[in-house]
Amino acid sequence: MYRAQLLAISERIIASATISEEIQYAKQLSDFFAQFNLENDETPLQKKTETIIQGGVALSFAEAAVCLNDYLRAVRFIKGTYFAIEELKEKFPTEKLNILYAGCGPYAPILLPVLSLLNNNDVDVVLLDINECSTISVKELLAKLNFSNYSIEVICSNAITYKQPELKPLHLVVTETMFRALISEPQVSVTANLAPQITEGGLLIPQEIKLSLGYSFFAKEPFLQNDNTVFDVLIEKAPKVYNKQVKVDTLFSMNKCYNFFDAVHYNTFKFESPLYEIPKDFANYPDVCIYTDILIFKNIKLGLAESYITNPYCVASLFNFTNHTHFKLIYTFKEIPNWTYQLK
Repeated sequence: MYRAQLLAISERIIASATISEEIQYAKQLSDFFAQFNLENDETPLQKKTETIIQGGVALSFAEAAVCLNDYLRAVRFIKGTYFAIEELKEKFPTEKLNILYAGCGPYAPILLPVLSLLNNNDVDVVLLDINECSTISVKELLAKLNFSNYSIEVICSNAITYKQPELKPLHLVVTETMFRALISEPQVSVTANLAPQITEGGLLIPQEIKLSLGYSFFAKEPFLQNDNTVFDVLIEKAPKVYNKQVKVDTLFSMNKCYNFFDAVHYNTFKFESPLYEIPKDFANYPDVCIYTDILIFKNIKLGLAESYITNPYCVASLFNFTNHTHFKLIYTFKEIPNWTYQLK
């Protein structure tokens, strides 16, 4: 019964063609998973406790479960992963695909819907999470959904240090362990470890994360908030950028090839921007902001304020830069990822 329900929802998600349909079917998926582990005020403390690791904050069981309510994020990562696997099946027709889902949480919500659409001989899957409560939960869920005839291994481990067995080279890595502007969570450190382990011709989901610098009036920018009605706004129209925003530069793009491996290898754990000249008149755009654009796979994307992870992020006010002529931005991720600035 459960497996048939998941299959029906998954088919609707893959076929969805409008934002309204995406949100509708993502809500169905969220409700489907919620029946297995409903979170409430009596949830045990260990399920509410996040894990602070070198490289970022790994979400707790409860926090990871709530991510399902970020509807466009959930449904588009599912779509991107499905179509990536379909491409890999054509690219590697004689091989069983080795797939790693890092940071799977208690539901493995990106991959389990996709698996329901695949033949059990198509893939060999590792579901990885640092939180033991999450790995216990996903094991129970796999049993309830009758995935016993699929090759699925659930591992409690740190994705920042995990090594895939050499005899099972990775065709696909899926990792969505991020927050806006890549702060707080360990997406960069996870990618730096796992992307170099992908076999030639393999794929990384998301394909690319681009961070850009702009000047804006931060309070007037679109911002998706945790509210029961907020996604109704997305159905009506796309988020509208502040019309006096000034685009400055692309800070960096992270993908399978440019993955911060060198920054980890040489123990720098940071990115530094070039120097930017401070504008003379910035009354209409007083804030230094970072914007996140996510290319999940090919034409499947998340843009400004379509998800909590693509909300704009304010680094500082230009009013704080008086008596200086230039500034640069610095991103560090050895501990908890964050942005700072230096003035000249």
